[in-house]
Amino acid sequence: MRLPLAVAVIAMLLSAAFAADNTLTASEKKDGWKLLFNGKNLDGWRGYTLPSLPEAGWKVEDGILKSVAGTKGKELITVETYDDFELSWEWRVLPGGNNGIKYFVTEQRTKAPGPEYQMIDDEKHPDGQKGGTHQTAAFYDVLAPAADKPVKPGASGTPRASSRRAAVSSTGSTARRCWSST
Repeated sequence: MRLPLAVAVIAMLLSAAFAADNTLTASEKKDGWKLLFNGKNLDGWRGYTLPSLPEAGWKVEDGILKSVAGTKGKELITVETYDDFELSWEWRVLPGGNNGIKYFVTEQRTKAPGPEYQMIDDEKHPDGQKGGTHQTAAFYDVLAPAADKPVKPGASGTPRASSRRAAVSSTGSTARRCWSST
């Protein structure tokens, strides 16, 4: 089964995945990396279970992909499907914000199930206040983040996930290793 890589909104509070200079280096291109977000628009993306983008919920502003506060947006999913991947992204959650990245998602189900890297304001968002598997850098509702996770609300993170193993990393050091098929 081919499972698309997906980005899913967990709440409609303003959060942001950002890319000030969102390009690939010559070395990354040579190594086969593909840029999923160009910092200008949502080309290559669509709504989960939709043939095109959702009508509301997302905007691109100053190179930043943002969920729009106060709107009930639809989850985003890549148009292309990736079987073997390493995903790396930059993100920042604003005070009170809540968002997540899911991968290994299939549209054969009614919801966008898949491992989710949680990005939330642990202190101000009600779900983050539950602690443990609901906090930033958690494998949401499954595995709590490492106790010394470095990301705080307003700070940025650079996690990585792979089709072979999920090493949830917030600032370059491994915060939690979820599984490995090797």
